[in-house]
Amino acid sequence: MSQNEFAVESLENRRLFSLDSAVLAGGVLQVTGTQAADTITVGLDSTGTNVEVVITTPSVSSTPSVDKTFALARVKSIIVHGLGGDDTISVDATNGPLTNIKLNFYGDSGDDTLIGGADNN
Repeated sequence: MSQNEFAVESLENRRLFSLDSAVLAGGVLQVTGTQAADTITVGLDSTGTNVEVVITTPSVSSTPSVDKTFALARVKSIIVHGLGGDDTISVDATNGPLTNIKLNFYGDSGDDTLIGGADNN
């Protein structure tokens, strides 16, 4: 190949998955689903000192793709976007209520189910 020639090769199809589907910055916990039907749950973990985020995409696997915890004292608000698919977004109060935390759930596109906590929604 001479100095002025170049070759172009096509790459295989690629699928990129978000590694940051639950991020805490400045007291705001941002949770983002996928374009598929997700089950997204936020609540306290078993210690009651952390907020736990669990995201499962049943069409892909019954095992959660995301299971992260964040120090409760650092979380001031939670914003969840389901994105595409028929999502279920809910608060799990099994380990106690998420008191003094503002929750905003957005199903986005799809036939979504949004389930708040025991307080006024």
